[in-house]
Amino acid sequence: MQDIPVHPSLKLLSKNETMPVCKVLSSKPAE
Repeated sequence: MQDIPVHPSLKLLSKNETMPVCKVLSSKPAE
């Protein structure tokens, strides 16, 4: 699930935390 448009900050977070984007999106509220 990496086809969804995510904020650059989220991408950096996911890269730093080395976790899937879907998990980050699940943890963060959809804006």
